[in-house]
Amino acid sequence: MSMMKRKSIQQAINKGESLPVAVQKSTVGSNKHNLQYQVLMPTVWKKRSQDMIIESGAYEREQYRRTSPLRNKEKQKRHLACMMAYGKDMPETPRGPRILHKARREPNFSDTTDPIDELVRGIQERMEFLSDMQCLGMDKKYRPIIQQEVAHKLRLIESVDKQRSKEIRKEIRELEKPLPKPLPLGQLDDN
Repeated sequence: MSMMKRKSIQQAINKGESLPVAVQKSTVGSNKHNLQYQVLMPTVWKKRSQDMIIESGAYEREQYRRTSPLRNKEKQKRHLACMMAYGKDMPETPRGPRILHKARREPNFSDTTDPIDELVRGIQERMEFLSDMQCLGMDKKYRPIIQQEVAHKLRLIESVDKQRSKEIRKEIRELEKPLPKPLPLGQLDDN
């Protein structure tokens, strides 16, 4: 056996491979065969310059093309917020037309009622309320408020009719007179 064959057999044993098949061909023909199929790639082992890399097309990128339609970002935000807050997706709040505020209307006094009578009725209601609160012991809380409202209504009446306002002031003074205090029940039993 030649040294080459021994060496190849020894390598196959060391690697754990099967033994090489005996070839009876001439050495000249095998060298030609090896030369035909030998691929040399010198560029793989050499450093390439930037120009060579650019020319090879390695820097060119394929333009991204979206395959799905663009998603609604606001809808995604609302969905995520609902999932975090409630644990489920809530339906979107229906949006109707905006309600525009109407202009304030002036109080419309009917022809049958006198505006001064309306103001007098308002003053009487407030004085009754104040007397009810006085019976409950809460007049200190409401007295300044009621007095301001009554004074305002009196000024309105005075701006319309001065003579009538004097009559109403007399009526109010009579209503403001304190009620007599009730006697305690304990004193009646002792007599």
